[in-house]
Amino acid sequence: MENAEPCKFEIGLVELSSNQLFPIYLTDEMGRNVKVKLEDDDMTLVEISNYKIEEEFFDLQRKSKINIHTLINDYLKGDGIKMVSSLHNKIVVQRDEDFKLFTFKNVDECVRFIDTLNFYFFKIKRGDCLFVKDVSSAQRKYLIEILCNNGFDKKMLYRKFTTYSHRE
Repeated sequence: MENAEPCKFEIGLVELSSNQLFPIYLTDEMGRNVKVKLEDDDMTLVEISNYKIEEEFFDLQRKSKINIHTLINDYLKGDGIKMVSSLHNKIVVQRDEDFKLFTFKNVDECVRFIDTLNFYFFKIKRGDCLFVKDVSSAQRKYLIEILCNNGFDKKMLYRKFTTYSHRE
C-alpha cells in the first residue's frame, strides 16, 4: 500500500543498446499485453520482475517506523513468555507488566501481520510467544482498559485506521 492505495512494484534490467532482440510485454489490470517502450532509444529493457518492498509499521515507543526484524530482535527476544495481541489496527506486545504498541494502516494489515508472525514462529519452532487475535468485544474492552491504566490514550486505542482510502 502506498498512500492508502494498493500497488505493485517492479524492477527492470536496462542495457545500453539500440537493438532489442525480444520485445518486453507487461500484463495490465485488464489482462491485456502492453509492449514496454523506453523513452531513450539507446536503451533497451532486458527483463522486468516483481519487486517486494519490506513493509514497515509505526512503533509508538520510538515514534518511528520499524520492520519485522527490529520487532523480533528488540521486543520479542529473551527469556519468558511474551503475548502478542491485536487490537483494531494495533499490535500489543506484553511481557509481564510491560506493554509495547505498534500501529498498522488498517485492521486487515494487522491481522495479516499477526498471522505471518505466528506462522514464522511455528516454522522456526519458537514457542515463547502467545498470539491472540482481536476476536471479541469483551476482549477488546479488557485490553483497552489495561492499556489505558498503563498510560496509553483511549482515543488512539479505539481508532481503527491510520490512512484513509478517500484521497483526492
